[in-house]
Amino acid sequence: MNTDRDDLGRFVRNAWIAWAREQPNPKPSWLVSYDDLSELDKEVDRRIGDAVGAYTRERCARTAELIRGAVTYTDAEYASGYAADDIVARIAAT
Repeated sequence: MNTDRDDLGRFVRNAWIAWAREQPNPKPSWLVSYDDLSELDKEVDRRIGDAVGAYTRERCARTAELIRGAVTYTDAEYASGYAADDIVARIAAT
């Protein structure tokens, strides 16, 4: 997955602004949109986004490995939902 670093930066900034709006007296600088930030501040948000993206990719890869390693289920077990419940339980236990 190739995500544009500015997309990740905007994602981080939007989360920040949502938090800031919940504060009783947010500083005006907390509410500045990503596009209006200085290049230095944009890079901070990009790096946070990169870190969140790397963590998410790693967790998704680990989850995919758990699913691939799950036991084989019969068509009846899949149809009943047993297989999905079992896979979710195995993932939650890790």
